[in-house]
Amino acid sequence: MNTDASQNRITRSEECITVAARTVTALFIVLTFAFTFLSVFVVAERGGVWNSGSARRLRNFREVLPDGRSVPVEVPGSSTVKDSHVVIVTKLPYTIQPDEAVSTRSSQQEVKVYINDELRTEYKAPDESLLGGVPASTYVFTKLKPEDASGVLRIETDCNNIYTGTLGEVVIGTEGQIWAYYMSKEGVSLLLGVFLLLLSAVTLVTVLILRVMYKMKFSIIYLAYAMVATSLWIIMDHMCRQMFVPDVEAAAFCAFAITSILPIPFALYMNELQGRRYHLFYNGICLLSAISAVSWAVLDITGIQPYIDSLIPMNVAIVLMIAFVIFTMSYDLIKKRFESYQSIAVGFIVFVLFGVAEIFVEFRAQYGFSKVFLTIGLLILFVTSLYSTIVNGMRSEQEKREALAANNAKSMFLASMSHEIRTPINSILGMNEMIMRESTEKKIQEYAADIDSAGNILLSTVNDILDYSKMESGKFTLSPAPYQTASVLNDSIMLLKSRAEKKNLSMKLDIDESIPAELIGDETRIRQIIINLMTNAVKYTETGEINFRVNGKRTADGKFMLSLAVKDTGIGIRKEVMDSLFTRFSRADDVQKKHIEGTGLGLAIVKQLVDLMGGEINVESVYGEGSLFEVSVPQEIKNEAPMGNVAKQQKTVKERRPRNASFTAPEARVLVTDDNDMNLKVFAGLLKRTLIKVDTASSGEEALRLTRENVYDIIFMDHMMPKPDGIETLHMIRKEENNLNRKTPVIALTANAMSGADSLYKREGFEGYLSKPAKPARLEEVLMEFLPGEKVNPAD
Repeated sequence: MNTDASQNRITRSEECITVAARTVTALFIVLTFAFTFLSVFVVAERGGVWNSGSARRLRNFREVLPDGRSVPVEVPGSSTVKDSHVVIVTKLPYTIQPDEAVSTRSSQQEVKVYINDELRTEYKAPDESLLGGVPASTYVFTKLKPEDASGVLRIETDCNNIYTGTLGEVVIGTEGQIWAYYMSKEGVSLLLGVFLLLLSAVTLVTVLILRVMYKMKFSIIYLAYAMVATSLWIIMDHMCRQMFVPDVEAAAFCAFAITSILPIPFALYMNELQGRRYHLFYNGICLLSAISAVSWAVLDITGIQPYIDSLIPMNVAIVLMIAFVIFTMSYDLIKKRFESYQSIAVGFIVFVLFGVAEIFVEFRAQYGFSKVFLTIGLLILFVTSLYSTIVNGMRSEQEKREALAANNAKSMFLASMSHEIRTPINSILGMNEMIMRESTEKKIQEYAADIDSAGNILLSTVNDILDYSKMESGKFTLSPAPYQTASVLNDSIMLLKSRAEKKNLSMKLDIDESIPAELIGDETRIRQIIINLMTNAVKYTETGEINFRVNGKRTADGKFMLSLAVKDTGIGIRKEVMDSLFTRFSRADDVQKKHIEGTGLGLAIVKQLVDLMGGEINVESVYGEGSLFEVSVPQEIKNEAPMGNVAKQQKTVKERRPRNASFTAPEARVLVTDDNDMNLKVFAGLLKRTLIKVDTASSGEEALRLTRENVYDIIFMDHMMPKPDGIETLHMIRKEENNLNRKTPVIALTANAMSGADSLYKREGFEGYLSKPAKPARLEEVLMEFLPGEKVNPAD
C-alpha cells in the first residue's frame, strides 16, 4: 500500500475541512457585521436621520356596513362582518404636506382608494396573471394633494380567500418616510433573508468545490439547499419586495412554489443524517411535495384554482415531516443511534420551537408574517449542523488515520511473516533442488518430488495471503508479457497431476490445439488462476475425475478470449451458500469441509484476478455431484500459429532428472550477502553447474569489506539483515569513492514479497529484485541479463 500517498490524502482532507470551516465561519462573522451595518443604514436612511419627519398611522376608522350604518373598527385588524366586500372610512389630517401619499397593505385583496368620493387608486389582479386571478399582496400608494386635507378617505377591499376581511394599517407620509416606517417594522426579516441567502450560497459553493475537487461528501449540502430555498421564500414573500422586485405577481408565485417544495431538502437532509434508515417515508414526503408543487402550479397558471388555496396541504406536508423527524429521533434515542447527529437534533428541535413561535406571532399580529423567529431558528440549526460537520469530518479523518496505521501495522506484520516463512521455505526447496539434481536413485527422486510438491503448496498458501493483501490495498497490478501457451498449461497440469494421482483421481484433458502458440498477458496470474481452480477441484473430490477444458475464440477487437473450465465430481456446493463462494477466508459449507486444508482465499483471488483482467467467471454446481468453474479472460495474440498437442509435452514430476545449466560462466564472479548460512549454501548450490565463482558474506559489514577488495560482476543482497541492512549496505557501496563495486549491478534477493517491494528496491538503487525462494530458471535469467556477455558460454 502506498502509505505516503494515503497519509497525504488524509492530511489534505483534514486541511480542506479546516479551511472550509474557517471560510464559512469567517464569512458568517463578516455577513453578521454587514447585516448589522446594513440594518442600521437602511433604517436610518429611510427614517428620520436622512429625511425630516416620519410617516404616521391613520386612526379612527369606521366600517360601512351593507345597510349603510357605520361602526368603529380597528385598523389594522379584521372586518366585523367578514364580508368579501369591505368598506372603511376615516378623515385625513388637517394639513397635507407636498409629495405625501397614503399607503395601505392589500393582503391579496383588490383595493380601491377614494378621496372625497373620487377614485384615486385601484389595485387588482392583472388580466393575465400567473396567480390565477388573485392579486399578490403589496402596498398600495395613493398620491395626495394639499387640498385633500380634512377630506374623507374611503378604502374598499374585495377578495374571496383566507384573507377576506383583513384590514391592513394605513400610513401617511412621503414615499421615503413610508418605506422607512415599513422597514423599521419588517426590514429585519428582509435583511435576515438576504443574510441567510448569502450564507447558504457560500456554504453550498464550498461544499460543491470540496465534492468536485476532493470527492468529499457532506450531508450539510441538503441543509444549504433548504437555506437557499427558505431565504428566497422570505425575500419573495416579504411585504417590502416591491422595493426591488419589478413583478410582484411573479415574486408571489415563486414564494408559493418554494413553500410547496420546502420540505424536500429538509427531508433529504434528515434522511442522510439518519443513515437512510427511514428513506421510504422521507422519499414519500419528497414525492408528495413534488406532486403538490407541480399540481398547484398547473392549477394556478391555468386559472382553475389559485395557488393561495394550497397553503393547507403545504402545511400538512411540513407538519407531517416535522412529526416524523421528531418520532424517528426519539426512536433513534431509544435504540442508541442518536449520538452521530445529536447536536443537529438539538438544533432541529430549536428550529421547530422557533417555527411554532413564528406561527404564534403571525396569529397574534393577524397581518404580515415577519419570519424573524423562523430565520433565527434556521440559523441555529445551521450552526449546530456546521459544528457537527466539522467535528464528524475531523473524527472521520482521524478514523481513517487510525485505519491507515492499523493497515500499515498489518502490512509490516505480513512483510515480517513473509520474510520469516519464506526464509526456511527457501532453504527447504533449495536443498531439495540439490537432491533432485544430484541424486540418481529413483526412490530418493520420488521422495524429493513429494517434498517439492508439499513445499510449493506451502509457498502457494503464503503467496495467496500476500496477493490478497496487495489486492486489498489497491496496489495489485498485472504485468502483461508474451508467454508460451503450451508451457503455461503444461506446467500447471503437471503441478496438480501428482496430487490427483495420490487420491486415485483421473485427470481428463480437453485442450484445443488451435489456440495461438504465444499470447500476451500476465503469465504468472494465468497460472495462478488455473492452479487455484484445479487445486480446489482436487481438494473437494474424493472419487471420480477432474476434467480440464481449454479453448477460446478471437474477438471483434482482435484479441483472444481464453476460456478455462475445470469440472469435478466432488461434493458440490449448496445453492444457499453460492453467494459467499468468492468471499475471502470463507468456504461454503464449512462443517462438511472442515477437514480439508486451505485458507479459503483461492477462489477469492481467482475472482479478483479475473475482474482485473476484464474477464468473467461462472459457476455451476449440483450438491453431491460436482461443480463446474468456467473462466474467460481476454489476451493479446503474439503468435497466431497453433500451439499443438499439450499432452505430448507432459512429463511426470517424479521422473525429473538432473538437468544441465542453461549456460556456464567460469570467468564470472558474484557476491551473495545473507545473514542465514543455509540460504548462502542454497544459493551457491544453485549456481554450482554454471561454474560461476561465488563469494558469500553473512553481514553488511562483511559485504563492504569484500567489495573493497574484489571486483564482482553481480552482487546479490539480502534486505533484512542486522545493521547495516541490505539497503544501507548498498548506499554505502555507492558512496565510497574507492569502492571497487560502485557501479556493479546489485540485485535484491529477499524474502520480502509484499506489495510495492519491487518499486521500493528500484527506488533505493537496486538494479533488480528476486524474491525467495528464487526459482532456478528465474535466477539464471537474471544472471544472463546482468553478466558481461563475453563471460557467458552457451550450454553444451
